[in-house]
Amino acid sequence: MLIILTKAYCSRVGNGPFPTEQDNWIGKIIRNLGHEYGTTTKRPRRCGWFDCVIINQAKITMGLDELCINHLDTIGKIGRELGYIKICYAYRYKGRIIDYIPDDTEISHQSPEPIYFKIDGGWEIPANCKKYEDLPENAKLFIKIIEAKTGLYVKYIGCGADIKDTIIR
Repeated sequence: MLIILTKAYCSRVGNGPFPTEQDNWIGKIIRNLGHEYGTTTKRPRRCGWFDCVIINQAKITMGLDELCINHLDTIGKIGRELGYIKICYAYRYKGRIIDYIPDDTEISHQSPEPIYFKIDGGWEIPANCKKYEDLPENAKLFIKIIEAKTGLYVKYIGCGADIKDTIIR
């Protein structure tokens, strides 16, 4: 059983493609609420929306079976701050909709444009939440969309900073 651990949003350091990056005020909100700064350097990390296409690519290349999604509480706070949350499920590239990472972007000089699901609002996860069934409805919708678009079951859900804040389904 191979499980990938990911956040409920994306963050990166360094250069390179990052289709869902929010190099704007939205990225700053994600960065601040997610505390996305280098541990040593304190440099701000690049931040963006959850990208199912990247998870699908990892599923194919690494043979993933399940997901662990951390920071479900954080993405809920981001949604409350912005009034919505987005999940990338495909890209628009060269006039087509694709569900994979194109390997010719350096040749084409084009970047894939993310296509998003949008969930209105956000949520707050109660401190004593230990079961998936007890999550707020929009939090469950977030998980359901990711499962539907990746074909991977979300087995573990991180809802806070402590290891005890993990839901196991």
